[in-house]
Amino acid sequence: MPTLRKLLLLALLVPLSAACSGTTSSAAAEGSAAGSGSGSGEGSGPDAVADTEAIDTTPAADTGELLGSSDTDADPDAEGSAEPDTAPPSCGLGRRPVSFGADLVVGMIDAPLPLPRCAAAAFAAVLSSGTTWRIEVADLPADARLFAYGPAFFATAAAGDAPPPLASTDFAGSASALAFLVRPAFSGEVVVVVERDDLDASQTAKVTVTCVEGCDLAATRFPVMLVHGYFGTDTYFSLLDYFHDVPDRLRAAGFEVRTPTTDAFNWSEIRGEQLAEQLDALLVETGARKVNMIAHSQGGMDARVVISGLGYAERVATLTTVATPHHGTPLPVADIASVQDFGPDYLDGTFNPAYPDRAEVKYFSWSARTCGLLQLACQREMNGEIADAILGLFQTSLTVRVGDNDGFVPTDSMVWGELLGRLSADHMDEVGQIADGSPRNDPFDHRAFYLSELRRLADAGF
Repeated sequence: MPTLRKLLLLALLVPLSAACSGTTSSAAAEGSAAGSGSGSGEGSGPDAVADTEAIDTTPAADTGELLGSSDTDADPDAEGSAEPDTAPPSCGLGRRPVSFGADLVVGMIDAPLPLPRCAAAAFAAVLSSGTTWRIEVADLPADARLFAYGPAFFATAAAGDAPPPLASTDFAGSASALAFLVRPAFSGEVVVVVERDDLDASQTAKVTVTCVEGCDLAATRFPVMLVHGYFGTDTYFSLLDYFHDVPDRLRAAGFEVRTPTTDAFNWSEIRGEQLAEQLDALLVETGARKVNMIAHSQGGMDARVVISGLGYAERVATLTTVATPHHGTPLPVADIASVQDFGPDYLDGTFNPAYPDRAEVKYFSWSARTCGLLQLACQREMNGEIADAILGLFQTSLTVRVGDNDGFVPTDSMVWGELLGRLSADHMDEVGQIADGSPRNDPFDHRAFYLSELRRLADAGF
């Protein structure tokens, strides 16, 4: 009998609504099956091979084989093929959809693991690349095996290729329990698949998930891109990060983080094209289906161009903007250095209608406010926040013209999607510039802020 391993990849290409009927030419999953996701399109980066406990992690020899309907499929009208009325309809052997259950999380002890009839069972987990997990499944049928895949599972399997497993086991046999260690190459999704040759029975197994190493590390489901703003880069002169002292701290906490670079001064349409290329590269490198974008200032405009202007909505899970001038700023920024128009008339009259929100993406925003030296009431309200000297004149001008601001952008202009709160910070404090290394008169801890943002995304399932 061909193993389900040979049939799994073709299964992903079959509509999941196909009914598990009396004819053996169709099969259906109980519950919903995994979609392909948008993925990276063309392949994915390598996944690390995990340590295992006396098991073979080498991909099976038949990894890439694709089969159509099995030769053993029977004609239900043929003599002797009819099943008793009380028997459930037989599952077809040619195509098997994949049914996804709930996520696996550390701390599961003998948790019920449904193995649906007529479908392979798959379960996602979100792991940091610095962690090692032990996953054990008990009460399995003798013909069951376990496979763990990186996030490339979603893209490569749907394309008809065989993603190399992170880890795998032999058949359960009479012991009826299987276990392996998983250590992913990139923080993010891991897919555990329970494969069986005989799917005619629906049953429940037991799963135990234990953290072995790196248990204090965290991860988001999708990698994070920190997108710089106006007059920005990833690193100034290879010495000073735009998000000062942030990327490495986030990586040390377990998160998968990238800092793309676009032109310091240019239209968001041009910067958006540059950003999209780096987004594609990240998806190829990690195998991830989507990314989370956290963007400061003009970076939020660039990200919106990518999402709704360049057709990347299915490749972006969330966009969180920090002090982005979504509705413009009256400061004559374009006359200073940039060709980009940041005026309210242009933003609300031209840019926003051209780049509307997409339903596939969740939008969040943070606004901010700073205070002038003589604005004592403002300082009391904003925890002692005072605009840096370089922004002082801008802050005063904006206060007279539009009210609350961060020294560069009006506070009300920063609202887009779900407003998460208001920061006590000026436009440079929001990313730790200029090299803000001490609290001095700065009540805003930008390092803690970005760490909390990634933890928020992780807790929300992104």
